[in-house]
Amino acid sequence: VTEQASLEGAFKEAIGALDQLDVLVNNAAIALPRMAVDVTREDWDSIMQTNLTGTFFMCQQMGRHLIATKRPGAVISVLLA
Repeated sequence: VTEQASLEGAFKEAIGALDQLDVLVNNAAIALPRMAVDVTREDWDSIMQTNLTGTFFMCQQMGRHLIATKRPGAVISVLLA
């Protein structure tokens, strides 16, 4: 979910196979690999890219699809604790 082209491709492929998407489940996430005080900038950037940026752009793709098809749908985002 960290590559924009990958997100867009996944949606196109899913719509091609299923015709209509009604539900998006965001379940891709990275947990802290160690205690917070030991997290590096590289760790943090990777976590944010996957957990927040990836989730946002998946929601955006789903929103565009639902608006284009004028149908209701749902987005479920699973958060790591």
